[in-house]
Amino acid sequence: MVAARPSVGVQLFSVRDALAADIRGTLRKLAEVGFSHVEPFNILSNPQELKSALGDADLQVISAHANVIGPDADAILDSAELLGIETVIVASVAKGRYESEDGVTSVAADLNAAAKKAADRGIRVGYHNHDVELAQRFAGTPVLELLAGQLEPEVLLQVDAHWAAVGGAPDVAVPALLRRLGERVRFLHLDDGPIAEITDVLAATPALELPVVELVDRDGMFEALAAARSRLVELIRA
Repeated sequence: MVAARPSVGVQLFSVRDALAADIRGTLRKLAEVGFSHVEPFNILSNPQELKSALGDADLQVISAHANVIGPDADAILDSAELLGIETVIVASVAKGRYESEDGVTSVAADLNAAAKKAADRGIRVGYHNHDVELAQRFAGTPVLELLAGQLEPEVLLQVDAHWAAVGGAPDVAVPALLRRLGERVRFLHLDDGPIAEITDVLAATPALELPVVELVDRDGMFEALAAARSRLVELIRA
């Protein structure tokens, strides 16, 4: 279960412009508003600088978004090792790959192969959904569940609750989806969007390692992130 004194991460894509302008200042601000972890989305661009900046801000990083099923897999794993990243999460694949059940099978095969390769370095592989994995179905079953059924046990999931809610039909409640996916779900993406069941979402993820806040573009992003973090901590502790 989620710890009583929880760690909360933030997906750095939320502050990508600020990060590009001032990586050290941005990470310090995130630490100042209470985040303990960050989740990078680009670990190939100057990972040494990122490692140094993370240390200066006293921030931890255990997961990152990176396309470890693409041509840069080896370089991504090199950076993950340098940064001490435990899980590299594939953020998305081309939507066209989910136009057939064979396409779903091919994505599962790619993730399984990547997980086997990453395991040699002590790194895990995960997958993050958008709306298409819930909106697209075959014989009534969402792609995300079909995919999960073909993944090796060591491949993890990061369920984005917002995208699952947006993509799912009314009969696909996010907590019920999470319970079906089970302990494979180790990470969550949460925002302040149209999903009012976060307490139930948290309760449905007994193997959760880190909840991660991600917000879309808006004014006052750091203030919005701080508020989202505080709300999430209150719900975790409730």
